[in-house]
Amino acid sequence: MNQESFEQISYDAYMLYESLRYKEAFKKYKVLAEKGIPECQTFIGWMYAKGEGVEQDYDKAIEWCGKAAAADDPRALFYLAKVFILTGNKQHAFELMHKAASKGYAPAVFRLGYMYEEGYYVPADDDKAVALYRQADELGQLSGRKRLALCLMRGKGKQGLRGVFKGIYLFLTLLFSGVSALWADGDTDYPDQIRI
Repeated sequence: MNQESFEQISYDAYMLYESLRYKEAFKKYKVLAEKGIPECQTFIGWMYAKGEGVEQDYDKAIEWCGKAAAADDPRALFYLAKVFILTGNKQHAFELMHKAASKGYAPAVFRLGYMYEEGYYVPADDDKAVALYRQADELGQLSGRKRLALCLMRGKGKQGLRGVFKGIYLFLTLLFSGVSALWADGDTDYPDQIRI
């Protein structure tokens, strides 16, 4: 496959997905996934997990995300972890999320912080959650800033009154950066970044 046809297929798949024409998008992404493109392998794996354009199939989701994750692709590790969350495999989900976060993948850093804050799959640990939210914020993850602000305003993370004021400041920066920042959910980077 030459670069021009690769770019055209990728663009066509992206536009089809954006138009909610999932079956057609899936077929195009699968062509690229079968050529070994990790981003596309991950994406069709996630489409299987969500049942977009194909029948929902967690085994196929694990298979496709796993192909990209085998190359230690942090996005693939993250989405594979999310599939394991959906299937209830908590330990494996946590391990993969931790691995993706250790590679500096911002959505994984955020999600790992959330796991520690809420005690999902691990004992709750506000200090770890605050540290991870701070890291996610430093990586540009608006949802990391939002959760960090909320944690600090609630007195989490052993920072006392100074932390509360820091939380208020961070929350105000989000407010002034636009209302949409307040609704950021932490792990949405598809489909807008799949266009290669």
